[in-house]
Amino acid sequence: MNGERLHKALGTADWQKAQQIVRELETGTNRTDMRTQIGPTTLDQAWLRFMADLDARKLHPETIRKYRLLQKQMKEFVAHKGTSLSRAA
Repeated sequence: MNGERLHKALGTADWQKAQQIVRELETGTNRTDMRTQIGPTTLDQAWLRFMADLDARKLHPETIRKYRLLQKQMKEFVAHKGTSLSRAA
């Protein structure tokens, strides 16, 4: 951006969402730093960031599989309790 390389975690494992964030950064429509955005992090957002971190660290597939199982179990638990993962933590 502006002739300089920008190395920044986008906080998503979704390729299309990442491309959208990059486009917004390039066009200047998203001028705030992601760390300064006000508001709580939802559990869904936290899982996305966590899974992106696991992928970035290139952990063993079995380790990632176990975390995906935990994520599934958490979703089932909150569904059983009558809430959702999209609520702020």
